[in-house]
Amino acid sequence: YWLRKLNGVLPVAPVLDPRVARSRDAVLNAARELLVESGPAAVTVDAVVARSGVANLLDTDAALA
Repeated sequence: YWLRKLNGVLPVAPVLDPRVARSRDAVLNAARELLVESGPAAVTVDAVVARSGVANLLDTDAALA
């Protein structure tokens, strides 16, 4: 097989929630754009969040407010 069996069973690929896929794509695109436009120093969590429009789940102060 081209897939390795685990305990005699082929692994099943997890189904990705479309909302998660959209968020991931938005974050990756924003990071890529910032990198191309301004270099590695410009790729910060805050900049990627602002560019992508995805919520910053790392911002614990905002999450607790």
